[in-house]
Amino acid sequence: MKRIRCPKCDEAVLFDETRYEAGRILVFECPACHKQFKLRLPSRSSEGSAATPTESPAVGHLVVVENVFHFKQTIPLHEGENVVGRWVKGTKANAAIKTVDPSMDTTHCIITVNRTPAGDFRFVLRDAPSHTGTFLQSEILNDHDRAIIREGDIITIGATTLILREGEDDQFSHHAAMKFSFSLIFLFVLFAGGSHHFSVAAERTSPVFLTPADSLSPSSRRPFEGHFHCAETNVDLHLNLYEEELIAPGFEFLGPMNAYLKGPGIYGTWMSTRVSIDGKKAVVRFSNDIGSESQDIELVQVNDSTLTYRARGGNAIRKAVGRKLVKVTDQMTFRLK
Repeated sequence: MKRIRCPKCDEAVLFDETRYEAGRILVFECPACHKQFKLRLPSRSSEGSAATPTESPAVGHLVVVENVFHFKQTIPLHEGENVVGRWVKGTKANAAIKTVDPSMDTTHCIITVNRTPAGDFRFVLRDAPSHTGTFLQSEILNDHDRAIIREGDIITIGATTLILREGEDDQFSHHAAMKFSFSLIFLFVLFAGGSHHFSVAAERTSPVFLTPADSLSPSSRRPFEGHFHCAETNVDLHLNLYEEELIAPGFEFLGPMNAYLKGPGIYGTWMSTRVSIDGKKAVVRFSNDIGSESQDIELVQVNDSTLTYRARGGNAIRKAVGRKLVKVTDQMTFRLK
């Protein structure tokens, strides 16, 4: 397989050059920006020229776990140095991730792949260095650390989780993906020591940890489920903190989620990325629709149809007033519609 890049947006395009005659002109359409461009296949006498290099086969892959900043992706790893970072046009990273994660550097970490005397491949991880650090199995790497990584190891850069897969991409089955999703959840709960509620956005799962009091609640309805409205601020709160089943209008490509905030009283759409429930209290982390800001919200059940809303640690949620964005009140009362 040969990889070429779109001259307009730098999107990678793969094709099998062995299916076409040498010297033939091929016309491609970029799947990202739809620009059409041409490429002439080299003649047999010039196949080894530097103008049309053939990429070495991938010996492993990084599975990028989907979250609010990006879709799930599979990044091939080749022998030599693989520079991992946020994709930008003209990037120096040869293992770039398409994301809007603001905490990921354009060159964040490096994975060096070498062949051992036994013929196997060894994967070695180091920080680039980066501004926010590189974590392996929740342990941060120092500037001079060189860590050998293996099949299934979990790497965190910024707000993004990566899983190492050795071998060909087609070996990564749906069953394996779910297995590693549960491993991620277990790892973070273990790291928290059981004293806090954590969830990991793996395979679009945002787990909810319920206390025994939740499952035995005598209430006729689940308190953190339904369409709520704050009349004072004209904001709508759509909730189902028990299952991911809500679709935010205009953001269907993100898939189902637990909650979202929307309405004339706020600017944009704020969508849940993390949820925890403790009795009649819940904490939801919302991120805005461009992924640039997050806000933790505490919801408390007052009665079967009323919830109080309180922003934790200041308020990032804003509304448009004239030509300015101003913060909304950090306390609201929502009633079931």
